Amino acid sequence: MSIFENPNFDIIINISEDGWFGESIGPYQHFSHSIFRSIEEGRDVLRVANNGISAHVNLNGKVLKNEQVFDSMDLLQQIVTSIRAIRSQLNIPPKKRAAVYIANSESFKEMILSFEEVIKMLAGVNLISFINNEERPSKSATAVIKNMELFIPLANLIDIDDEINKAEKEIEVLRVSAPDKINKIAIETSSELLEKLIGSGVNSSSISAIVDDLSRRNGDKYYGN
Repeated sequence: MSIFENPNFDIIINISEDGWFGESIGPYQHFSHSIFRSIEEGRDVLRVANNGISAHVNLNGKVLKNEQVFDSMDLLQQIVTSIRAIRSQLNIPPKKRAAVYIANSESFKEMILSFEEVIKMLAGVNLISFINNEERPSKSATAVIKNMELFIPLANLIDIDDEINKAEKEIEVLRVSAPDKINKIAIETSSELLEKLIGSGVNSSSISAIVDDLSRRNGDKYYGN
């Protein structure tokens, strides 16, 4: 039976200041409590002690090495950040939970499983599944983390056809407006560069005429005009 009033949690975080123990057995005894607590509750314990022992204890009471702690936290951060970035870029509503499929995960599978519920909570995910390269889902947003590939199928998250139409409209706007923007930048840059080279002002209208002429000559090549 859990000692906590609400047992619906995924991980125990223990923040402690053990400096007052001094050079004694105190910090080790204090740390041992985290080991027993992880087994008792069947939950991972992350212990952070300013002056004491910091460690990650898994739900079986196994103390992971320090480098494993940092690696696991770094991996957790990268996964959550990547999923959140995809959701933000594609304007996926917060209420829609995403499924995440992970390929090439052999080296990290156990580590990911230990944080599965945390990832689901922080990244708005309802499923994490490990797949082979041949099982990659189509029409998915992707991210690469430590040689792993994350796939988020988009079919139930956004209207793909609508997003394609939006992208095509943006491309068309850029295709029409880009020459003017490029010309303006070219004129300003050329004027400043020539002034530095010859030490005097330059007739920008002459440069503008040259840029416009070059733009017309290359219009078909670059913009399909």
